[in-house]
Amino acid sequence: MKKGKSKIISPDYKLTKQDKLELATKSIVERIPYIGSIISNAYFEVRSRKFMRRLESLCKQLSMELMKLKKEKIDNNFLKSDEFSDIIDEVFQKVLKTSNEERIRAYRNILIGSMLKTHPPYDEIEIFVDKLHLLSTAHFKILRYFQDNNINVCRYKDLPENGSTIIDLLNLGIFFRPLSAILRSEKLEYQGEPSPNEEMNFTEFGKKFVDFILKEGK
Repeated sequence: MKKGKSKIISPDYKLTKQDKLELATKSIVERIPYIGSIISNAYFEVRSRKFMRRLESLCKQLSMELMKLKKEKIDNNFLKSDEFSDIIDEVFQKVLKTSNEERIRAYRNILIGSMLKTHPPYDEIEIFVDKLHLLSTAHFKILRYFQDNNINVCRYKDLPENGSTIIDLLNLGIFFRPLSAILRSEKLEYQGEPSPNEEMNFTEFGKKFVDFILKEGK
């Protein structure tokens, strides 16, 4: 029988740049409080350097924020559940497909929010994850404008972005137009641009969604 090559690494073996990158990243991941080992199991299946950088960015942010989190706020039972494992898998897959830093920070916030005893139902978190990848930098600019000014209603002409960006948020169910109740009742998509003085309001879902993905320091 032909002998296979030994898998024992020679003492003279030198680490490649990729080896060093993966070791450094592994060290970062394993230091993440509470969930480092869960993430580590899936993390190193990813070999692309570009993808590794994106996940490394997420993990560094997670580690910094979780160090500030009080233990009594954490839902330890949920961390052990299949549902939480599914959330991590889904978030990691989404992060691999984006270079948008705003979106990566929002995914971080979803993971942290999902760990808390106050987390929303699993089905709701799934919807948040699914909607998030549709948001662009322009969408985030509008949502942060509402959050930073602590408002739920704003006239169309006062928004920092308009046009198709607002239409997108209406169609995603994040905003609604009180003057367009007929469209909502008929379940039609918003197509016409609002008038300058028309009000844009958060839907109940939109308010929950924005609080969950943008709220820092949970």
